[in-house]
Amino acid sequence: MNNETLRNMAQVAKVHWLFDEDTDPDGDVKRGVEYLASEGDFDEEVIEANVTSEDDWDGLQAWAKFYGRA
Repeated sequence: MNNETLRNMAQVAKVHWLFDEDTDPDGDVKRGVEYLASEGDFDEEVIEANVTSEDDWDGLQAWAKFYGRA
């Protein structure tokens, strides 16, 4: 996993995930996905500690939620 792959995943999530008051009540995931899609620049070890593969959507969501709260 590298930054380009992470940004691509986050961009797909940004376009296709539907967040509502039940799934993302405070907008944390949405803000975090937007950050990861455009501004994130991470070491590969940091990426792999949070998102284990291109299919790890749960990891991406959890990481996005972390950044959205910041």
